[in-house]
Amino acid sequence: MVRPEPELSKELQDSIKQLQDCNNEFQDKDKQIHSAHTRLLW
Repeated sequence: MVRPEPELSKELQDSIKQLQDCNNEFQDKDKQIHSAHTRLLW
């Protein structure tokens, strides 16, 4: 297994973290939308 360049792996980790943050934000919005829909339906 080839060790990646440290700079590259750090950039990779940063972008993975950003992706996870975006995903968390999206899930939060999704929950809000879902609860709003639930309130409308019931």
